[in-house]
Amino acid sequence: MKKEKKSFNLIISVLNNELKNTLKHIELFNKFKEKLEFDNSIFTIFPIEFYNNNENYYILIAHQDEIILHLARIIDRHKDAKSLYDLLELIKMNPYLFRDKDNEFVKEFINNCKLELNKYNELIKKIRILRDKKYAHLDRIYVYNKEKLYKSNSIKFEEIKNLIDVIRKILDDIFLYSS
Repeated sequence: MKKEKKSFNLIISVLNNELKNTLKHIELFNKFKEKLEFDNSIFTIFPIEFYNNNENYYILIAHQDEIILHLARIIDRHKDAKSLYDLLELIKMNPYLFRDKDNEFVKEFINNCKLELNKYNELIKKIRILRDKKYAHLDRIYVYNKEKLYKSNSIKFEEIKNLIDVIRKILDDIFLYSS
């Protein structure tokens, strides 16, 4: 029991830090974007003039990259990843982690969380593809055809914000039920 509780607390702490870092990079991304009077609802594609003529592009890209990487860590579905999905599985296997809640409540909570996250499967897939093909590996498509990678995996900023809202709600509820 102690091992699971320790793991639970550690994963929550790590996920909250990842979320906090994501939100900070979004804040900086938006602030910098406003200074440049740059408005584009597509998150992963910038006008071509930013690529060649503007050193400020690199600051925007750095924050954009960090947002994608932090989100990718939070929603990673790999069996070895300590992610939101892993946390939900840990709770499912150890319902006592939710104080004063019965097994049925825990089961329903986990199912509802997964249903909410499943609404973002397409976005989560795009985030994973960008992580895998741009950040983790110098994938063939990234090296030879960046535009194709970005166009086929374009992400609207509103989608990112909506996913973050769902993640935040799930983490807040987990904290509430485990306190």
